[in-house]
Parts: sequence; structure tokens; C-alpha cells
Amino acid sequence: QFPPVTTAPGCEGVRLRLPESIMPTAMAWREDGTLVFTSLKGHVYLAHDTDGDGVEDALTVLEEGLAAPFGILVDGDDLLVAHKPELLRLRDTDGDGRCDERFVVADGWGYTHDYHDWVTGPVRDAGGNLYLATGSDYAHRDRAVSQQHWRGKVLRIDSAGRIEPFAHE
Repeated sequence: QFPPVTTAPGCEGVRLRLPESIMPTAMAWREDGTLVFTSLKGHVYLAHDTDGDGVEDALTVLEEGLAAPFGILVDGDDLLVAHKPELLRLRDTDGDGRCDERFVVADGWGYTHDYHDWVTGPVRDAGGNLYLATGSDYAHRDRAVSQQHWRGKVLRIDSAGRIEPFAHE
């Protein structure tokens, strides 16, 4: 038996019966109600309720091999997933629950394999701009300039794919 979920007052939490090794990092819901989430180990999952009890009990691996994805956003039938080196658009073109197409939406902020080099987001504003936040560079003050670009900032990505710092640490 899993321990209960602690939530905000007035909210009810339901713990999914997931293996502890998954370590979820971000989640969103598709228009059809499908829960999608990322894991620290680099996977993107689709969660399904196979027995109709209202609780997801089966997983499909949509994508794997990402570098610590910490953000996911549903964008129509696509998913936008932020992981250390880039923001990706993932697409399942044949409906089999596996990603067939991957497109880099944005990159260039520099990263290393250090634990602190995460990227969070994306979120979208009313104008269609996307925002990502990059981990700070405090742990690596002597890192190469090519790996420091836009660290510790919130980045705005416009519909043409242009990236600009929006907020700074």
C-alpha cells in the first residue's frame, strides 16, 4: 500500500501505482484527458486507465533517452518537452503511442551533464510566446563560455523561434 498523497487544503490527491524508479518530473493532460508526464531518467510517458476506475494504471513510453526532462506542455496533438539541451516538439504521427518525429524548437543555452543544469517549462502566454527557465550557473563559475549562455535566466521564445532573455537571476 502506497502512503497517502499530501495536498493543499480542499484538494484530494490520488497516488498512481507507479514503480518508484520512474521519478516523475513534470505532467500535463491532453485534451482527451490522457495524463502525460516526464521522468528524471529521460522518459516521456502516457498514462492510461485500462479498468475504468478513474485512476491511471498502465503506461506507454512515448519517448526515451532525454537528458532530465523537467517540463512538458500539450500543444494540440504534439508535446513540447524541455530537457537539458533543448526544447523538443514530439509527435506520434501513426497513433501507436510512440514518438515518430522530433523537432528542436529551441536550444543554445549551453549545458553540461551536471545535475544543476536543468531546464524547466515550457509555459505559453496569451501571445503564443513560450518561456523556459534555465538552472543557475552558481556551481560552475569557471565553466566554458559556450556552456554558460543564458544560464540562470527565464527565456522567451517567440513564434519565429527567436530566443531572448526575459528575466535574470
